[in-house]
Amino acid sequence: MQNAKSLVRYSSGFPQDYLKHLCRLNGVELRPDMRLPLYFGKPTNDLVYRRIEPGLVRALKNRRAERGKPHNKLYQWTSEDIGYPALMVHLGTVVGLMKIHMDCEKFKQQLDGIAPIYPEVPGLFDDAAEWEATV
Repeated sequence: MQNAKSLVRYSSGFPQDYLKHLCRLNGVELRPDMRLPLYFGKPTNDLVYRRIEPGLVRALKNRRAERGKPHNKLYQWTSEDIGYPALMVHLGTVVGLMKIHMDCEKFKQQLDGIAPIYPEVPGLFDDAAEWEATV
């Protein structure tokens, strides 16, 4: 029997509602033949990963480069005890906001107020320890 960690790595990381509403807000038809990671990768990094914890995208990409393959999805490299639950909570917030908005810019503005994007580089007065991702 597989342990919980391996199940997290291979379970579906994003709800279908996320993809459906992301397409709707961007005026794109969600087609069965879409190469989802290619189309949704950059928006997902901006709407999800960069808002959870400073340095998370970099940490997940480093972990994937060390242990995985380039086609592995970033959520597959989150930790089962901290990273994956934080991802699911944040995704719930994002999808909830997507459902109530008809305009992509208004959605992003409200998301920025609730969960702003962490800058790529720590500021002068930031605590360096907070920039080590716990993925």
